[in-house]
Amino acid sequence: HIVHTLTEGEPPDYAYTKAVVGIIFDDSSNIPSPFIESLHAESPDFQCTVDLQNFVNTIPPKFYHYQGSLTTPPCSEIVNWIFLTTPQTISKEQIQNLSKIWERHLDGCKNNRFPRLINSRTICRNFKTSAKEGVC
Repeated sequence: HIVHTLTEGEPPDYAYTKAVVGIIFDDSSNIPSPFIESLHAESPDFQCTVDLQNFVNTIPPKFYHYQGSLTTPPCSEIVNWIFLTTPQTISKEQIQNLSKIWERHLDGCKNNRFPRLINSRTICRNFKTSAKEGVC
């Protein structure tokens, strides 16, 4: 996922200071992701600046949205989650390279947690599945 943090101009009582775009990758076709390639993640000293415009222009504009929490401690409720509906391709080699970077930079720690209950959250989508239906 891609994380954006609100750093300026935030109202004093604004609770959701992060926006996270979740991208589902599918390795079943083993087709490399142009977006992942643009990161040059095979480099041992991986650091990069990302131009998201090229990525955004290649994906269908359908997504789900809900307000939730971080997946890492302290798991604060400060995130506007946006999940793209269309899986993107990725190669097995790209997954291996990203896994190596993750292990190297975080000492092998995982950044995920078990799924949480929806509770009273509203999950919205920006598209209709039928002509009679609203969006959110």
